[in-house]
Amino acid sequence: MQALSNMLGVSIAWLRDGIENSLYKINTDSSIDDAVQEPYKKVKAANSPPLVAQLPILNSAQAINPALSIAGDDVEGYLGAPLDMNLGKDSFYFRIEDTSMVSAERQMFRPGTLVLIDPTIKAQPGMFVLAKVVIKGEPTTVFRAFFEKEPIDDFDAFDLVPLNPTMKTFRVAKPEDGEVIGGLAMISTPATDLRFG
Repeated sequence: MQALSNMLGVSIAWLRDGIENSLYKINTDSSIDDAVQEPYKKVKAANSPPLVAQLPILNSAQAINPALSIAGDDVEGYLGAPLDMNLGKDSFYFRIEDTSMVSAERQMFRPGTLVLIDPTIKAQPGMFVLAKVVIKGEPTTVFRAFFEKEPIDDFDAFDLVPLNPTMKTFRVAKPEDGEVIGGLAMISTPATDLRFG
């Protein structure tokens, strides 16, 4: 479907659902005119599918540089997100691949769970974020809780804390240690969608 949508210049959603592309605008950088988009955002037939944008799903390797992966269509697939969330440019789903965010009390971030990451969300203490960290000279991505630390040499240091007490907390004390990629906007599991913000 992706190849066909690229060839025809329409969205996968239009091919699948027959709904105009204007329903799938997700940010102000879209080429779809706001005047065209506005009526579609407000009107939905009773039996029509919810208004959604199709966002890419990235794995831990693809998410190291999400904008590059998205631009190159190096993605696992696509999943819908509500249009009314007003997501930032290059928002994407990230597939949880480990048990670092699973504890006896909190089971919502099991392996296979998809978390919607918005690169425009500014990290706040206690917020769940996706970050790039360097481990033994190699960049990788981790999904953790964000906590600010005292600045170190004018760098705003932070910790990336797992829910699983057996997993490692990462301290980012200098720019080359890592960076936050984006904040959690929504959790998507087979049973439910939980929205944040």
